[in-house]
This record gives sequence, C-alpha cells and structure tokens, in this order.
Amino acid sequence: GVATDHVITSFRNDLWADYKTGEGIDPELFAQFPWLEDALRALGVTVWAMVEVEADDALGAAAQVAADDAGVARVVGQASDPHLGGDDFDARIVQWVLKDLATRLDCDPKDDVEAMHRIRLACEDARNVLADQDSATISLSGFLRNKSGAPVQFTAELTQKEFNQQCMDMLQRMFKIFDEGLRNAGLGSSDVEHVVLVGGPVRVPLIRTGVARYFKRPPS
Repeated sequence: GVATDHVITSFRNDLWADYKTGEGIDPELFAQFPWLEDALRALGVTVWAMVEVEADDALGAAAQVAADDAGVARVVGQASDPHLGGDDFDARIVQWVLKDLATRLDCDPKDDVEAMHRIRLACEDARNVLADQDSATISLSGFLRNKSGAPVQFTAELTQKEFNQQCMDMLQRMFKIFDEGLRNAGLGSSDVEHVVLVGGPVRVPLIRTGVARYFKRPPS
C-alpha cells in the first residue's frame, strides 16, 4: 500500500513548533498526486490519499490492521523519522550552496521563490550524480543577482566527502530508527536476513554503506 500526503500540516503542528509544514513546496508537485495515485491503482497497489491527516497516520493504521490479519505472516515492529527523505538530503546541499553564494558572491536568493526552485532542482541533480560519481558540479546562471543587483553566475564542485560530512548526523539518526524498530520487534541486527531499501535517498552511497555496516549485509 501507498499513502500520499494531500496535506502537510496536521495536529502535530500544534504539538511541536518545528514540525514540518507545506511552506516552499511547489504547487506543481501537489498537482501530480492524482496522476500518481491513478497510476498506482492501475498497478493494483492500494492507495490511501490522505486529505485530513498525514500519510504517516495511514501507514500506521494499515500496519495495525495487517498485524491483526491472519493472512499476514507477521508484523513485528515499526519506527520512522519523517525528516530522512530525499528532499531532506537535498536540503543539505541547498544550504551548502546558499552559504557559498553568500560568501563568494554576496548573493542571498532565499526570498526569490523561482530562484530557490531552480537551486533545489540543481541540488537534486547533484545528489543523483553523487550516487555514481565522486563529485558533482553545480552550475547556476541567468537568474541570480547579488545584493547590489548585478547578475552573478555560480559554479561549484561538491565532493562525495563534503556531502557525507553534511549528512553524517542524518546517518546517525537513521541508526537510531533501526535501533528503535529492532527493539520494538524484540530482535537484534543479526536476526535480520534481508534488508530492502526504498525511497529517495536509497542510492546515496553513505546510506547504503551505513546500512550494510549496521546489519553486516548489503541491502537490496
């Protein structure tokens, strides 16, 4: 089953001041949700389109239903962190780019919606390149201006080592989720026979090597 977020904010925003919101999300992304849901249904996948609560709530409820279903062999444990997705890794590259723009070019595009959209796309491309290469070149031109209003061009090389350093705390958070999930299931890492990775950051070498080190077996 797949759950999709038609809403980002929820009752959790009243509980935690820094909880995620829909701020900065491209409306074009939301517009694609119905197409995605139709395609998944056509494949025979169960789809929960969440319009009042979050996708996490749907998945949690589905896990409970599955646990009570005699047709399911066993649901033994669950743990999650909603801030370990592909966009969260991209955001680290975005912050690296913004810092370099400010330092070298006296440029601060954070209030320019279109510029930030282009920067995020370029950073996503860089993350995908780093999945297979030791470095990625990020080039931005034609839409940036410094604080004096003069146009600027930005080019920088992000190495795998620099990217890993920026994301190391996220890897440690991932390990904590593994610890929690295994503890909930009453298992140890050596009890896991197969590790399957899905989602945006699964091609990040830091994640794949970290998972292999934790479980002492390569993920599929």
